[in-house]
Amino acid sequence: RPALLCQLAAQGREAGVPVVSQEQIEFGSLSRALLPAGLGRVTRVPMGGTGTAVAGNVGNPVTGLTKAQVRDIFAGTITDWGGVGGLPGHPIRTIVREPDSLTRVSFERYFFAGAKPSYPTATDVFESKEAYAQLRALKDGIAMVTLQTSTQNDPTMRLIALDGVAATTANVGNGTYPIRRPVFMFVSANGPKVKTENRPLIDFV
Repeated sequence: RPALLCQLAAQGREAGVPVVSQEQIEFGSLSRALLPAGLGRVTRVPMGGTGTAVAGNVGNPVTGLTKAQVRDIFAGTITDWGGVGGLPGHPIRTIVREPDSLTRVSFERYFFAGAKPSYPTATDVFESKEAYAQLRALKDGIAMVTLQTSTQNDPTMRLIALDGVAATTANVGNGTYPIRRPVFMFVSANGPKVKTENRPLIDFV
C-alpha cells in the first residue's frame, strides 16, 4: 500500500480550534477541555488522557506525599524536606511552570481549587524542558510536570505518589490517579471535510 503523508505543525493551544473550524487545516489536538468559544465549532475525537504529577530529583528519598503536603510545599508553608519524611536540613526548592501552562493549570485546579497561589519561594521556568533541567540541577527540587511516558521513564527524576497512588501512566489510564485531563483530536463541526488520504489516521486514533 502507498504511504500516507500527514503534515504536522505546532500552532499553539489557542490557534488550533479557529483554523480547524474554518477548515484551513484538517485536524488538531488538545489536552484540555474546549473553551466556550470552541464549543460547537469542532467535533472531538477522544484519544485518552494525560496526568499532572509532582516530581523530585532522583536522589531525593521522598517517594510519596499527600495532597495537603503538596499544597503546603508549593504555598511555602512547608519549607524543609524533613517535614515530610525527607532529609532534615534540606530546604525545599519549588519549580513552577509558566501561568498558562496546562500542567500548571491542572495542578492549581486540583491542589488549590483553581485559585492562583503566589508561590513565594519558587523558581519560575518556561516550558517543560527548563523544568526538567532545573529538577536535575536542584537536588532538593520539586516540580509540577506532565505525567507521561517520557517523565515516567526519566532516570534523573522521580514521580511522587499522591495519597498512596503511584504517578504512572497506567493509573492515569485506569482512573485511579486523581489529576487527569482529556486528550483528543478534533475536526471541523461543519461536516466530514477530512481528506480521504488522512481519514485512516483519524479512524486509527
